[in-house]
Amino acid sequence: MNELIQSEKKRRRERLQGHYGNTVWSQRKTPPENWNTPLPEHIQKEYEASYLNIKSKEMKGELPPTKDIFNYCVLM
Repeated sequence: MNELIQSEKKRRRERLQGHYGNTVWSQRKTPPENWNTPLPEHIQKEYEASYLNIKSKEMKGELPPTKDIFNYCVLM
């Protein structure tokens, strides 16, 4: 068990080495002031027709479920 923990710590340290060794960008201490402002109108319009938005509304019961053609595996 201890070997596994040590190997995971090592793996994580190696994976994040570039992040912590970064000397180009400074890390933020707090989020930007305007992090939660509404998106521009053109992005909101694109989101309305997005797969993610449609599935979200289906899960909330706001839209009836649709037949999802992406769940099929087809071999040709």
